Amino acid sequence: MDTETTGVARKDRILEIAIVKKDGKHTQTFSTLVKPPVRINPMAQRVHSISYNDVKDAPPFFKIKHKVDSLLKGSKEIIGHNHFFDTNMLAKEGIHVPKEKMIDTIKMARDGGLKTGPNGRLTLDGLASQLKVKKNIKRHSALGDVLLTAECYERMIKKKGKFPYSGKRIVRGMSTKGVDNISKEL
Repeated sequence: MDTETTGVARKDRILEIAIVKKDGKHTQTFSTLVKPPVRINPMAQRVHSISYNDVKDAPPFFKIKHKVDSLLKGSKEIIGHNHFFDTNMLAKEGIHVPKEKMIDTIKMARDGGLKTGPNGRLTLDGLASQLKVKKNIKRHSALGDVLLTAECYERMIKKKGKFPYSGKRIVRGMSTKGVDNISKEL
């Protein structure tokens, strides 16, 4: 799951969302632009290239809320990069994602020993680069970021072997036993 937003301030909202749900052999993709109730911050627009003209005819979030909520509630686990940001944006729309469902690739990578920037940040591009995942997709689109995040997650799992499905989830501040030292295997 991933979102693109009008910015990063408290007032900012979702303007694109993508969810790719895998259930065994079946894959369901939901991706849509959203007409936000606030203006798009010019700095955010430079990152994702989504303009008001792109979203002016898109549905407002309340029209897709039921679909998004049902996809997320029907998932055992929700994988994302910097889940904290996306789940806060969803909360503004009245959708609350339980922490126990969240697997955050940032937390997973940090605990696995991958390099972060001087301020402890790890961008999705930085993660993909360290994992040698090719970026043949449109970046800074919600769907492109979901697909890249999924590839990074899969690469970390393959490098580490078994993933700890013992009820421990990879979220900010929680235990990640069994996923340590991924970087040693890269």
